[in-house]
Amino acid sequence: MKCPNCHSTITTRFERCPRCDWQLNASATATASVDQFSNDTVWNDELVWNPEILDRSSPQIGATWDQMPLPSVAAPPNSAPIGSSMPTTTQLTGSQKFQLSVNALLPFTSVAMVIWLVLQFDELAASSFVWMIVGVFGLIGGWQITLQLLDMFSGVAQIQVDRLSKTQIVKYTSRPLFYGHFERAGRLNIGRINHKVAQHGAIYQIIYSPHSKQLWMMKHLG
Repeated sequence: MKCPNCHSTITTRFERCPRCDWQLNASATATASVDQFSNDTVWNDELVWNPEILDRSSPQIGATWDQMPLPSVAAPPNSAPIGSSMPTTTQLTGSQKFQLSVNALLPFTSVAMVIWLVLQFDELAASSFVWMIVGVFGLIGGWQITLQLLDMFSGVAQIQVDRLSKTQIVKYTSRPLFYGHFERAGRLNIGRINHKVAQHGAIYQIIYSPHSKQLWMMKHLG
């Protein structure tokens, strides 16, 4: 605070000004500024600056020597414009599990029929080239069976928000297959109905089996 007579900076513990002996009343003491805290710590009784009074082991008002900058937080990697949420899971229904089991049974039946047909003809059964082709066909069918069974026995499907980049129709047999290519989930078997209403570049909430790439639901979000 300052003396109202000589305007000297003094502490509040004096009842009289040590320089001009002016009587300090209670109201002047009560209206002392916040600066008196630092004055009490760095000025001695004779109004002489004493930097040794400062104790840097304890924090002072306005002290900045022990302040450290806050660490910056980096953005999460691989952030995408459609959001960075991880896929969640939901339980497969009974009909979905049955569909996966049927999808696994079809390749097994096809491989078994090819082997049976080869065994019906002695010339084919004696040819190593024919059995090489049957082996390749069996490996492809066995891989498809494994993917279907992995999704069926897991009992869950994934839920993901994804953008549809393009659609595709593949005609391996007389019945065409309809695919949708998503940015995160990749190529999924979306079926004929979803293929008709699919919009390139649109964002969908999809439910699918990750191994067999079978789409169960596709909801348009924007």
